[in-house]
Amino acid sequence: MKKKLWWAVIFSVIFVLCTVPAVITNAAVQSETESASWQTCTVYAGDNVEDQNYSVWSKPMYSYLTPCEDGRLMRVQGNTKAGGILVEYYDENYNLKETKIIKNELSIFGGFYATDSNYFLLTGQNNIDELADVEVYRITKYDKEWNRIDSAGLYDCNTTYPFDAGSARMDVCGDYLLIRTSHEMYTSSDGYNHQANVTIQLNMNTMEITDSFTKVADSSCGYVSHSFNQFIKIDENHIVAVDHGDAYPRAIALLKYPTDVSAGKFTPSYYNPCTVKNVMTFPGNTGNNATGASVGGFELSDSSYLVAGNSVEQDDTNTSRSTRNVFVAAVNKNMDSVNTTWLTDYEEGNGTTSTPQLVKISNTRYVVLWSRNKTVYYTTVNGEGEKTSDIYEVSGNLSDCAPAVVNNKLVWYVWDDEEITFYEINLTDLSKITKKLIRNGHDYENTGVVGWMCALKMLTL
Repeated sequence: MKKKLWWAVIFSVIFVLCTVPAVITNAAVQSETESASWQTCTVYAGDNVEDQNYSVWSKPMYSYLTPCEDGRLMRVQGNTKAGGILVEYYDENYNLKETKIIKNELSIFGGFYATDSNYFLLTGQNNIDELADVEVYRITKYDKEWNRIDSAGLYDCNTTYPFDAGSARMDVCGDYLLIRTSHEMYTSSDGYNHQANVTIQLNMNTMEITDSFTKVADSSCGYVSHSFNQFIKIDENHIVAVDHGDAYPRAIALLKYPTDVSAGKFTPSYYNPCTVKNVMTFPGNTGNNATGASVGGFELSDSSYLVAGNSVEQDDTNTSRSTRNVFVAAVNKNMDSVNTTWLTDYEEGNGTTSTPQLVKISNTRYVVLWSRNKTVYYTTVNGEGEKTSDIYEVSGNLSDCAPAVVNNKLVWYVWDDEEITFYEINLTDLSKITKKLIRNGHDYENTGVVGWMCALKMLTL
């Protein structure tokens, strides 16, 4: 009888404890709060932990956060096993309010972009037989309720594998959506399938592709091969792009197009080529994939083009080095000078840093974030890439979710199976950061074995 009473007391205590949200407070350099709550019984397997990081070549970003007009925050996740593209809506306290599954278009997810009026998804499919009638890239347009409006496809585009060994990013200019991505090309005369960048221009009103560049060329046309990461911005109606090249050129290359894209075309002419500036060159053999560097962000300021990345010491032993430090390079808008600011200075053999994220707060203020040993570090730089604040730190991770500016906070999330952690940095006081942990799974108030198991999980947080 006493044993039964004892067990009843234990389970009663467990039940009471588990019905109270778990709150853990840590004090490092900044104020850090972590809370846990059950949101839904549905768990989507997978993760995006440190997916912004790469050592040789990148991949598309699958994770996005976008503020909505009604104050909610929309999460778009492209690599779940949900039977489509996962869209979740959260309120300001990260309570899950709505979930949608958007039907897959083509089989490979490339990217997502939000304009003031619409959402766009970029998808693709392989074309290993090199057929001209295969739709390799598709851009699909939706309204803000995710009703499908129309799509445009790119065919016969010298592509066997879209998004190969690269990423996909987009920007807008008036009625046009500009896309910078990558592909593996058709078999060349040397018997190999080489990799390079791809640029596409879409009229968002008519949903017609008005220009594209997928052939073999040189950097005067905006071509980089191999191109292991791609970034694109529009500056006064002109494309400015960054590519991580290992051959032509073997450098982090900044390319400025001479063409006014508001007319519907971006491809430069032979007599009016792209201006190319090597932000960082890499010693070593042309086409050696290893460069000892990565690129994590590209932004425009009033005076400069800012490129954030990490790199080993670039000398004759660069490809055998393992310690990378974080930098921000500022290329002036005349494209004739590069000033590089190093934010870390770890010695070779003393660990490394991840590929950073770069977020624009204003034309004169930017936040750079990177990780090392399960700790996120962040600081601010000005429009010339110069460090302007202390370096702050918080335990945790980055992901391929580019941090979004929401209500004077910098927000990103890290997803790991049933757990989603939202991070918030107060942009008025960078020392204030909040972490909010959401754990999905069975409701801990359920009765029976499953209910008790979930309650026990809550105790371990």
